[in-house]
Amino acid sequence: MNVSISGHHISVTEAMDTAVREKLEKVERHFDQIQSIKVILSLDNSGANDGGKKSHKAE
Repeated sequence: MNVSISGHHISVTEAMDTAVREKLEKVERHFDQIQSIKVILSLDNSGANDGGKKSHKAE
């Protein structure tokens, strides 16, 4: 399976890469015909303007 992990306005660290790949191992158990997966990591700023925390988002 070909896995592509990229960041949108953030740099992807080794720890982030490892965490995503560990999560994707669970997907492989359920779907055996997957050829490639593209993951985009970003920060969701929707709640940050009113005092909320920024949250991470994976697409």
